[in-house]
Amino acid sequence: VHGGDPNTEKKSRQPRDMNLQFQPFAPELSALGEPLTSSIEIKNKDSNAVPQNSRLWILEDSLIFEDSVEVGAIQPYQSKRVRITVQTKGGITWRDIPDTYTYSLKSKTGQVLGSLRVQHRMRSFCGGLTKIQPPEGSEFINILICGFFGAGKSAFINTVLNMVSSSDNNVVHQEFVGGGAEHNTKEYTAIPIEGTKIRLFDTWGIDEKNYRDGELELIVSGLMPSGFDMDMNVRDHMTQMMKQQSTVSKRRPHAILFFVPFALLDDTNLTSVMKTQLDKIKNMQINSFVIVSRLDEAVPQLRSAPNNQFPEVEQYRQKAATALGVPLGLVRYSVPYTIEQTRSFQIERLSFGILNDAAAAAKARAKVSSKAAAPLGKKAFQWD
Repeated sequence: VHGGDPNTEKKSRQPRDMNLQFQPFAPELSALGEPLTSSIEIKNKDSNAVPQNSRLWILEDSLIFEDSVEVGAIQPYQSKRVRITVQTKGGITWRDIPDTYTYSLKSKTGQVLGSLRVQHRMRSFCGGLTKIQPPEGSEFINILICGFFGAGKSAFINTVLNMVSSSDNNVVHQEFVGGGAEHNTKEYTAIPIEGTKIRLFDTWGIDEKNYRDGELELIVSGLMPSGFDMDMNVRDHMTQMMKQQSTVSKRRPHAILFFVPFALLDDTNLTSVMKTQLDKIKNMQINSFVIVSRLDEAVPQLRSAPNNQFPEVEQYRQKAATALGVPLGLVRYSVPYTIEQTRSFQIERLSFGILNDAAAAAKARAKVSSKAAAPLGKKAFQWD
């Protein structure tokens, strides 16, 4: 990748840019407000050596303070891997992270020998998630993913798993991602997030006919075990679940993400179904984040620019808050990976924001809910 304007260089009689190739590597884990460390391999494909005392710079932007590290000479057709750490600016939130940052290799005299603009990886900023510790009596911070079927719950989980992965730039689409007319997730499944003490619980979707035997209350109370199938009869397993009350703190969710497709908000009957289920969670004294999903079907440009402010998005957020009786501040929207083959920083940044807010809420709630739950009897779930 070449930097500079050849015409300008010719007029000023400066040496030409060199034939260099830059290969960036996945940045090391950090957290917002902490220094960022990254590595890049510089391949000299030029017939001339990269001069001694050359330095690799990362240029200043809204996130990063400019800094450099000495590279030294690189002989023709040789390469060198360089590691550089830069300080980041305070007061930055995940919404403020720019899409890209720029490497620039310069000679001792300041001549630009080559440069490369690199897309950020949200994984770089996931270091804060690795520091969140579960409360006493639990091995994980548990975040429950629930909501209407086909709302993109599993797609969101898949996006999070891609985001924290240190693998290459390709998106891995897990088999559990659906979104069709049938339930894709049929088991209550625990999914740990790589490198953290955070665990996501995926649930089968809510519709007009299910979750009538207290399943949601059992999940939120921590009584339902991972692996429970939607086709199982709760009554057949109630005695066994009640015997596990002493261990509910291991499974009880500390935060809940409740997914609602935007189109459902225009259906009064289905909205009522959602509100009924959401009210069950509220009655158990835990607030949920409502995630309005599939909004890119109404606002197609949202998929390529999910962090932009579109009036339609705000209208649906307000509609969800009003219809479901939740504060607007607890309403988010999601644009997960669906057909993408390569990583999108903007999609991952939006998903990071949801996960980061849920993790912060879970951390706060975990301090309160670390004590064992009060015994729950059959009357709490209205079996008869």
